[in-house]
Amino acid sequence: MRRLAAGLGRVEIIQLWFAGTIVLLILSAGRDIPGRFGWIAAHLAVVIPIVLFPFVRILVLRFGLSCCLVPVFFWSMGRYLPDLVPESFEQQVMEWNAAIGGEWVQSLFAEPPAWLVEVCVLCYSSFYFLPLTLAFVFIRAKNDVALRHLAELVIGGFLLSYLGYLCMPTLPPYRYLPYETELIGGFFHEYFYPLLYEYEALRQDCMPSGHTMITVLTVYLAWRHSKRHLLWLCPIAFFLILGTLVLRYHWFVDLLVAIPFVMLAIWLFPAPVSSASQSRGVGRASRR
Repeated sequence: MRRLAAGLGRVEIIQLWFAGTIVLLILSAGRDIPGRFGWIAAHLAVVIPIVLFPFVRILVLRFGLSCCLVPVFFWSMGRYLPDLVPESFEQQVMEWNAAIGGEWVQSLFAEPPAWLVEVCVLCYSSFYFLPLTLAFVFIRAKNDVALRHLAELVIGGFLLSYLGYLCMPTLPPYRYLPYETELIGGFFHEYFYPLLYEYEALRQDCMPSGHTMITVLTVYLAWRHSKRHLLWLCPIAFFLILGTLVLRYHWFVDLLVAIPFVMLAIWLFPAPVSSASQSRGVGRASRR
């Protein structure tokens, strides 16, 4: 057991923590969830692959398998969260949003031009591909330290944002407010907007803005490990985060609340120390 615990990385530990948190929440407050014990068993069952991941010697495969659990956690939350936390937080979030001037900020994009809608839709739809593209960059550069850091920050960031959804499940503005005007875009808006509305796995996923969190973390990873890729990443990240407001997917306060979550993720998952750095440190210590 000691060897097993020592082999678990920070990715596996936070995944075990998240699964255990869900089990405790369902046991203590989920009496109204249909199939309650089935959800408990499912979250206990994910312990098996999580514990086995450290035995996968190929780093890319190990983190690829770990990433597969993130959409599973997200999809399952869409099924049990409405019964686990039936209270609605939209009014509370709207009050906070008004208190910080969020209504004024959002009013700036009440009738955005079609070109802006289209650009924001394209960038918004690249959300999952940004960290994957950066991972490919690190793999090509054979930078295992950067790849490990990316896996820890991105997976940890997703699960931390899910913790926020558990605490304050909140519908986005486009599902909650009766807008007087419709967004006008082009081909991509006409295709992606209804697709997201119809098939989004979790509807109450506003607080904090996970899109803002993961995008900022991806930019941070590029800044730490490969600054030249900021040239293409920053413009996409800008319009992606702007798109959360333009496309009415988030309240302005969601973006601000994402900032402390980003700082928490960076604090919890600092850049790993390479084995070469460790050996140099040991060598210097022995010479002293």
